[in-house]
Amino acid sequence: MSSVEVEYRSEPIQRALELIANKENDMRSAIAGLKSQIQDIGVMFADGNHPDKVECFRGLMKELLSMDHDVTTRAQALQSARSTYQAGPDITDFKALLEEQQASRSSYDPEEEEELKTFDRDTGRAQEGGDDDVVDMNGSGALLNDKCPLTMKSVMELEEAVTDKKGYIYEKKAIMQHLRQNSNRPVKCPVAGTTHFITAAELQPAHQVSRAKRRALFGRHTTQATQQPATSVIDADDI
Repeated sequence: MSSVEVEYRSEPIQRALELIANKENDMRSAIAGLKSQIQDIGVMFADGNHPDKVECFRGLMKELLSMDHDVTTRAQALQSARSTYQAGPDITDFKALLEEQQASRSSYDPEEEEELKTFDRDTGRAQEGGDDDVVDMNGSGALLNDKCPLTMKSVMELEEAVTDKKGYIYEKKAIMQHLRQNSNRPVKCPVAGTTHFITAAELQPAHQVSRAKRRALFGRHTTQATQQPATSVIDADDI
């Protein structure tokens, strides 16, 4: 009696693992959106002098960061399992395999995340050190300069605002041209009273400008709501 040859195929399992990993990455995108909203709301409460609510939303940010870490770790473990899986006669315990890979990764502390540190800076829980003068635009300490030092345009009106490592804001085209004129060498910050140097590599999108715009819009809406005239109530006895 001839033996029956069994063909073992890895592709179906690999495709299934990739599909699950993609779903984990979709969840990461959703978490990123939630983190952005938590950041904005935390800043609004800080502007309104509600430290208890700021602490509440900081706790939510920590939970989201931990969740993001767990989801990222699972996605990486799934991709690793997908790349190494080979079909064979033995049954693969994927649950144990993924748990082993996740456990082998380093422990996680959301307090070390730059996003949480940014939350603390933007809500006033932590102030960056340094002797540079701070130009407070709206009383919240959120923006260090209210105008681009090169174009003298309000930072709220810049086409593409970027920030250096200290938090000073510039029009991207202007600061890049300024750096090119200096052969792309580090240049002294053009904001009066500052002493630090700037490089092109450190420039990042100035998200604090977007948040300041949202806070200003929120403040206008709140003011308009409080200024609405009260609805008159007619007592039946007055008719």
